[in-house]
Amino acid sequence: MTRTAFAGGFLFAVVQFSYYLLLEWHLSSAWTSYAAVAAAWLSGTVIGLASRRTAAPGILAAVNLAAYYCLWGTAVLFPFDDRFLPLYMAAIAMSGASAGFFFRWCFLRMADARGVLFHENNGFVLGWVLNFLGYSLYGYSYLLAAPAAAALLFLAAVKFHSLPRP
Repeated sequence: MTRTAFAGGFLFAVVQFSYYLLLEWHLSSAWTSYAAVAAAWLSGTVIGLASRRTAAPGILAAVNLAAYYCLWGTAVLFPFDDRFLPLYMAAIAMSGASAGFFFRWCFLRMADARGVLFHENNGFVLGWVLNFLGYSLYGYSYLLAAPAAAALLFLAAVKFHSLPRP
């Protein structure tokens, strides 16, 4: 379960960082872009945590990718258009909600909240560091590929965790 929590944190870091950079590229480089990402993400996380439901990891990864690439496509088609900010915030909140649902999913399988948060946070920190390096080395093309690659790693960690140990 610790690998899954770590991979979930990594996925959420990649998606959150990529949202921020996409808005920097296509909307505004002002502090409001970061504030919009942070507020929408945290709002979504609270909604996901407050919900009495949980979701399978495959659904969480799909929601993250659908929301991210929806925002990306809209931002590319309509650059610097503030009218789409509510849509952007909704997409980011959907990804944040998947983080909240993921925490609930983990807590049901791993009763120790400290352990879940410890491993998820470590994955998140590594995700931020690798995102910074990846974006610095590969630029905009990194923003296109990184969320999908992180989702695949997340799904592999979930699958690997579910295999019986010898």
